[in-house]
Amino acid sequence: MLKQATYAIGHLVTRTALLPPLRHCRFMQQTYTLLYGCAKYLFEQPEYRFFRSHIHEGMTMLDIGAHTGYYSRLFSSLVGPRGRVFSFEPDPWSFEVLRNHTRRRQNIQCVPSAAGDAIQQHRFYPNACNRANSSLFHMPFAEDPIVVEMTTVDSFCRTQQISNIDAMKIDVEGAETIVLRGAAELLATYPPAWIALELNLEGLLRGGSSAANLCTLLQSIGYELHSLSSCGKPMPIADHFAFIHGCTQGYVNIIAIRKHSPHSEDATLHCTCDCHVSAHK
Repeated sequence: MLKQATYAIGHLVTRTALLPPLRHCRFMQQTYTLLYGCAKYLFEQPEYRFFRSHIHEGMTMLDIGAHTGYYSRLFSSLVGPRGRVFSFEPDPWSFEVLRNHTRRRQNIQCVPSAAGDAIQQHRFYPNACNRANSSLFHMPFAEDPIVVEMTTVDSFCRTQQISNIDAMKIDVEGAETIVLRGAAELLATYPPAWIALELNLEGLLRGGSSAANLCTLLQSIGYELHSLSSCGKPMPIADHFAFIHGCTQGYVNIIAIRKHSPHSEDATLHCTCDCHVSAHK
């Protein structure tokens, strides 16, 4: 009942806040951000507890698909002044809110770019009902496409002279596979200890991949897949095909945990699906 009521109120407020005459009003942005954060806290307690237990002082984190910064702010608090959080958000509206929401966090660097498998410009589809569901691919409730910048994790790390990423969160509405393709160098040399991902079943299909292909890719580069218990404890997924088949919603969050030494020489990235993103100039 609480979940249904929160969703109903949330949809009403977010649709109102995202109306073109209102979406740049600071009050509406703050209201949207507050409600979105409350929903995340209420309904993603396992993820919240996992992050609290597995993010430590001094870590370097990537938050790819940061939206308004709910998790970026949490990561910022956990890594402390010696740590760093790089928050990627290509949607101009969400980036504006993200930057305002994190402006006093000196250990957060906001990056106005999508992460993918190429350095290029690309179509991006803002979502009219919930900006968190905006995507590189055409999804339900998509507005007219805009053009955004895209970079790769490897290129970004080279430019920023970052040699080690401790952990990543990737929530990009179906583009998770191409994010990993663009992080091949990092994953082959200094792979993060864990990667938190959303499996958006429809989004992955629209991007030319699938949840099964993404899971297979993660396993092929040395990660074990886990769901989370209610207290945030990782639980191994014995059969990812059965796990995906049992999903009752259109998405599910998983944690991929590195099996071997983070400096394993045989860690390579081979995508088993025909997944790529074409340029749009």
